Amino acid sequence: MNYSQKVARVFEIVDYILLIPAAFGVLMATLMMSESLAFTLIIWTITALGIVLLVGYFKHSRGRLSERKISLLWFGTIFYNSIPLLFTLYFLYIYLTDNGPDSLYRDNGLLVIFGMFGVWWAIAVFAPAKALYSNYRETQKYL
Repeated sequence: MNYSQKVARVFEIVDYILLIPAAFGVLMATLMMSESLAFTLIIWTITALGIVLLVGYFKHSRGRLSERKISLLWFGTIFYNSIPLLFTLYFLYIYLTDNGPDSLYRDNGLLVIFGMFGVWWAIAVFAPAKALYSNYRETQKYL
């Protein structure tokens, strides 16, 4: 089992755990469909992409994914894990424009939350990037 397959196995296990809140989110979005169709479609799309990636992790960790699809899996993972970062940066922008730049230093709880998001994002993006590079070193091609 190479490094890329080990990373895929870890992401697969984490995705199994995250299926529970994802199912709850899909249920809540479905119940809110009459109020906000756009929100419901966004939640369904993000969940569907997550399930497609989960299937890819499952296949790759067991060695049943072609070389071309391995690279696509890691590029997709990097993109998918960047989605929460965009929402976090948007929230930070709104917070700072409403309260001023000095407010971030006064609210230590907010710094902790953004720090947690930063660490999570670093792990969720740099681990697939390293797996992609590891796969490239073994095969000498990305796609």
